[in-house]
Amino acid sequence: MVETGYKLHNAKPDANEEELAQLDPLTRLCYYVGPNIPATKYTDIHGKVDQWMSQLMTIFNEYTFILTPTTADVAMSQADVPVPENIVKAIDNKQLPNDSLSKQWEVVEATCDHYYWRTPYTMLWNFTGHPAINIPMWSDDNGLSLGVQLIGNWASDFDLIAVPDALEATSQLEVNITPLA
Repeated sequence: MVETGYKLHNAKPDANEEELAQLDPLTRLCYYVGPNIPATKYTDIHGKVDQWMSQLMTIFNEYTFILTPTTADVAMSQADVPVPENIVKAIDNKQLPNDSLSKQWEVVEATCDHYYWRTPYTMLWNFTGHPAINIPMWSDDNGLSLGVQLIGNWASDFDLIAVPDALEATSQLEVNITPLA
């Protein structure tokens, strides 16, 4: 969030309301709050990420890939799970950039919680930077997919991409899944 906020500010330090309104709420939050996150919070977050990466190294020393669901159910369209209005209002509050850091952090935590519960199986890889690939296995009547996620160690991107190609080539990717009721 800090890096995104700094990059956005560097790219467009004087963004106007109309331009900011085009951004996803989480991205707007990064723009407003990211550069203001105190070094202690930033350090705490990176300390946790370092712990996760260390634990994952233990796993990747024994296994080449990790296989997880992509989501707990069929993928959701953006319209089906909008950012709650109270979070959007808090993000778009004109006072937010001037609020206390603890108030800003409350908005950050509420926003992150919203996004985390939508993507519980992918968030860890977003934090640690491990390459991951989603392999769609089935689609519902609306074309939304249910799939698996394959995660590799750092710099295993090309190996990771080869897996679904190999499965497809050997016809082992044809999976018949009954829709969830």
